[in-house]
Amino acid sequence: QVQLAEAKVLERTPAFTTILNASVPVKPAGPKRVIFCCGMMILCFIVVTVWIIVRDPQLKF
Repeated sequence: QVQLAEAKVLERTPAFTTILNASVPVKPAGPKRVIFCCGMMILCFIVVTVWIIVRDPQLKF
């Protein structure tokens, strides 16, 4: 009876099973491009401003 039960289980159980179907993400996982570009523009503005101030100490505000 044990062997018969094991044979029935093996008969119903497939040898290969699909765990998850392949899927294409709807949205990108990384940071948003607009936010990244705005952040880089602000960073560049700050760096260039500091560089100009350090390079030209005669500059008056």
